[in-house]
Amino acid sequence: MLHFRPKKGGVWDVIPFYHDGIYHAFFLLSGMKFHRWGHAVSKDLLRWKELPVAVKRGRTGPDRDGCITGSVIFADGKYWMFYTGQCFQKGDHIPVRDQHRKTQPTTVCLATSKDSVRWKKYPGNPVLLRDTGKYAWGDWRDPFVFWNEKERCYWMTVTARLYDRPDCFGGCLVLAKSDDLVHWKAGDPVYSPGNIYPPECTDVFRMGSFWYLVYGYETTRYCIGPSAAGPWRQMCHDTLVPQYGGKTLFDGKTRYHLGNVPGGMGFPRELVQAKDGALYTKLPAAYERYFSAAKNVNLSDVEIEAGDWSPVTGGMSSLQGLFSKILLRGRHRSFYLEAKLKASPGTRLAGMYFNDGDYFRNIIPYQVSLDFMRGDLVFSHKYRGSADERIRFIWAGLKAGREVKLQVIVEDTIVEIFADGRYSLGSCAQDDPSPGRIGFFVENGGMTVKDVKIMSLK
Repeated sequence: MLHFRPKKGGVWDVIPFYHDGIYHAFFLLSGMKFHRWGHAVSKDLLRWKELPVAVKRGRTGPDRDGCITGSVIFADGKYWMFYTGQCFQKGDHIPVRDQHRKTQPTTVCLATSKDSVRWKKYPGNPVLLRDTGKYAWGDWRDPFVFWNEKERCYWMTVTARLYDRPDCFGGCLVLAKSDDLVHWKAGDPVYSPGNIYPPECTDVFRMGSFWYLVYGYETTRYCIGPSAAGPWRQMCHDTLVPQYGGKTLFDGKTRYHLGNVPGGMGFPRELVQAKDGALYTKLPAAYERYFSAAKNVNLSDVEIEAGDWSPVTGGMSSLQGLFSKILLRGRHRSFYLEAKLKASPGTRLAGMYFNDGDYFRNIIPYQVSLDFMRGDLVFSHKYRGSADERIRFIWAGLKAGREVKLQVIVEDTIVEIFADGRYSLGSCAQDDPSPGRIGFFVENGGMTVKDVKIMSLK
């Protein structure tokens, strides 16, 4: 499979890292009683090799109940892993909110390695505890460490909740500093907007003349600022990808975001920066090269199921109508497909589907929609793409009358969607999509489909 999946368990949070020509994807192994870090490596972001588990819970100590999200850096000739240790005391999991607990259920821990494969936990763990007077019980986690060139020291952001605010409004990132990566001193929050639950899986980096803070809160969001300390502000559209559980890495040339899809690791997303600092995502060059083997589809040989369609150079075009639909010949269980779609002005909805469905056999139709009423790129079941049928979506500023390049990858039940080299989403079908056929549709308007290519992945 192109999508990496571990031999046992699945992928939750992804902690990517790059060093010396090797891409690393550390990740939380799902499906286990206690959290631990899996590890996979790649030389091209396309093919991954699973390595032994990097770190797992101790029999005693601050991580006896699991090791969760953190970050990895290379410094002083070795690898440094900062992770969240879990250690719950008797009665810690209680249904009544209590911020006055003095226990430390989550702490920042450290492990080091000379080869990135065999890790040794720091005997003095934990290296950073929460201030029980400032920060609420239960959230002191997801440490992200980086070198701050301006201050000539290491910075760490830690996910926390302010003690004196309600849970849903007290989310913040605490800033800690260190000269040696072992001894840390926590200061005040570097980010505390006052309107969110604790921001998860944080990531701070510079790209061009802007600094970015990426974090998970319902989706993967980002803020932009003039320095690593902010002040941070959100762009008008602040969603980087509509799922979360990932971070970014930089290989010296390009920055990528790596996250999960149900059960596995999603395709890397190459980050693209606009002049105003806005971030977008696209399919990485390695994947573009791989999918360049896709073959052109002769659209003159299609099955017209609804509407009036006629051949045009390189494709098919439908007249204005209530609903128009064509089906490609053959079936593909796992595939890559690209196409250029141009809907006529005033069109409500257009797109493609990879399962035309069968109501009587309980086969759900799946659809990738360009919703011109809302401007959204949508993955849904059924044909309408209405709110209650949406599985995942991202605002993409879509407008009818402009050509949109659509790239869709279906591998078993995993679905990856890219539009115009700017927007993407990854998701999972709720059942096997293979019984259906691939097709294109348009509602309340007309559409031209051209330059369709397809490549079987099995």
